[in-house]
Amino acid sequence: MPPVAPGAPPLVGRTAELAVLRAALDAARSGAPGAVLVEADAGVGKSRLVAELQRTALDAGDVTVLVGHCASAGGGALPYLPFVEALAPLQRDTTAAWWSARDTAGELAQLQLFDAVSGLLGTAARERCVLLVLEDLHWADAASRDLLTHLVRRTRDERLLLVGTVRTDDVHRRHPLRAVLAELGRLPAVRRVALSPFTQDETRAYLAGLAGADVPGATARGIHARAEGNAYYAGELLLASAPARGGAPLPEALADVVLARVEALPAEAAEVVRAAAAGGRRVRHELLRAAAGLEEDVLDRGLRDAVALRVLDADGAEGYRFRHALLHEASRTSRAPYGVQLLLLQATACFVTGRFARAEEIAGGVGPQGPRAVASAVAVVAAHVAAATGHPERARELAGGLVDEPFDRATAAAAVAEADRWDGHPRRAAQRLLDVVEGLTVEDPAHLMGLRLGAQALGALADARDAGDGGDGGDGDLPTGDRLLARVEGIARTGQPRAGALGPEGRAWVLVARAEHARLRGAPPAELVAAWGEAVRGFAHGAAYEAARCRRRLAEALVAAGRREEGLVQLRAARTAAAQLGAAPLAAALEDLARRVRADPAAPAGPLTAREAQVLELLAEGLTNRQVGQRLFLAEKTASVHVSRILAKLGASSRAEAVSIALRSGMLAGSG
Repeated sequence: MPPVAPGAPPLVGRTAELAVLRAALDAARSGAPGAVLVEADAGVGKSRLVAELQRTALDAGDVTVLVGHCASAGGGALPYLPFVEALAPLQRDTTAAWWSARDTAGELAQLQLFDAVSGLLGTAARERCVLLVLEDLHWADAASRDLLTHLVRRTRDERLLLVGTVRTDDVHRRHPLRAVLAELGRLPAVRRVALSPFTQDETRAYLAGLAGADVPGATARGIHARAEGNAYYAGELLLASAPARGGAPLPEALADVVLARVEALPAEAAEVVRAAAAGGRRVRHELLRAAAGLEEDVLDRGLRDAVALRVLDADGAEGYRFRHALLHEASRTSRAPYGVQLLLLQATACFVTGRFARAEEIAGGVGPQGPRAVASAVAVVAAHVAAATGHPERARELAGGLVDEPFDRATAAAAVAEADRWDGHPRRAAQRLLDVVEGLTVEDPAHLMGLRLGAQALGALADARDAGDGGDGGDGDLPTGDRLLARVEGIARTGQPRAGALGPEGRAWVLVARAEHARLRGAPPAELVAAWGEAVRGFAHGAAYEAARCRRRLAEALVAAGRREEGLVQLRAARTAAAQLGAAPLAAALEDLARRVRADPAAPAGPLTAREAQVLELLAEGLTNRQVGQRLFLAEKTASVHVSRILAKLGASSRAEAVSIALRSGMLAGSG
């Protein structure tokens, strides 16, 4: 890359805009005063365009050029600062009331002061045309804004052109300059010129001017895409792409400039913006809510400020968009990992509780642009969703992509094995899981995953046995199954959970391992009913998908044990859950079971959930809450909660009345 040329950046394009300014200056020369407001986002090229007009005026030799700058002063800008700077050159050449008025401003009425400035400029304009440039009006103090308005309104035939630059991304809805611009824009002598970002060809020409030589097309295109036609951003990125700077990261100076907009936001808005950065340049409201982890009213306040202060823009009815790509890039790079990690937790929780679509949405929002460790873990969650919903190839693709963390490799193996099992390859699934489980040690961060993987491997071996592939001699997998169960029990005893004790999910997987081992060795139906009943209760903490899978096996065992009606209750619950989850492979397996046991479709439940309909059926049999809980493998307290909800939904004051209402309405039609 050639070195960047020193000096002023080249003027590229802007032919039409410069023509407007030159025409206004020519009109002022002939006694038709006016004002031009040049407006654009920071870095687009306002000052460079106005500097070109100043050069034109100075080269002509018949124009007095006066320039004043407004300054960002935190708590408040100094009164009249741009005018003090701009009019200073006239102090040596003109005796006017302005100077004494400036020194004793507190004793003079504001109108007298304004008239003094008008008189000073009028006197100078009689000698020759005056070009008064006021830079960065978005930082102007209230007194300067009032004086500006006075001057524009009072000029009549003076040879005076006033040009102001305005940074539009600073002029939010509540900005005090906004009303001034609207008022001035209605005056016939005022023109408003809006600068657009560079086109791709203009960016390349601009970069060539900076570098002093042509810039390779790929480099120019890449810079244009990141800078989105912003001249200042493009120049800084060109510097960063020089060999001595390494090229790829956002330049520190540029990042500081961009992030200053975020850091100037109120604290709530800044937190919302940093959370939004995790979701991409565009982010849906639901995804942002998950990433931010804020109360709804706090999130709404933060969003209002971020949009009002022009960091985010509304993107349709359901999302938001960073106003500039580098705002997103800098915010994403600077953010702490908490927000993205929260997204991972949200995606995992959604999968466990059966909100598959939401889990996929969150995973898609993080994507590969997040920190690699988080992107890897989220990809695994998406792989599990794909396996559970009947997309085995997608599951394998996701699990084989970014995954490189030990824990993620273990969970990815579980996702692929799940896909293999539903795809009719249980032995392949078992071998995949065995390879991972046998390689785990207590020092491995993923060693507790051995509980789940071991249980699933036992299930895959049992699937193979049920399919008639029982290994050598029909029972060839039993030694492997015995070894696996011992491995799971050993991890449960000697593992090192972070909380100090095995949690409900870990205990549930141990119960599944025991039940699958019983299935593998062909245990009697009564033993399977007890084992799978324990597993169902183990997942009562909210693991909807795993609970439904266990209910499938429990229903199967109950029917085999001669407890058909109880089996149908479990089957109905599992079928309802599979339909709600969108778990197509599980739903198909349950329909196959329903055909084998000749189950009828579930009776309509009216306003009740599937679980409440099951409880209602048992209430009709006269069972107590404890008996309902035992029958459905629920805690007595949980059964009591379901009964209370049934009474409320049916408007009943007692259990007997609820049953009577259900019988009359047909909700218990066909129940025994």
